[in-house]
Amino acid sequence: SERVTNSRAQYIVYANGWLYFSNYSRGAYLSKIRPDGSGEEILNREDTKDLFVKDGYLYFTTNGPKKMALQ
Repeated sequence: SERVTNSRAQYIVYANGWLYFSNYSRGAYLSKIRPDGSGEEILNREDTKDLFVKDGYLYFTTNGPKKMALQ
């Protein structure tokens, strides 16, 4: 195990070279980061949970179910 961010991460999933997670250090917003710790970025400004990847999409819940195409 190796720490890649100081952010408190929940619901971590991996897809296409990125770790996607709910960033509990920043309002539980959807975030992504490279496994080497580079490129951390917030993708939304909503409480996000229940992440999973299927068929090229990232599925998650904010105020309802949502999906985002992965590139």
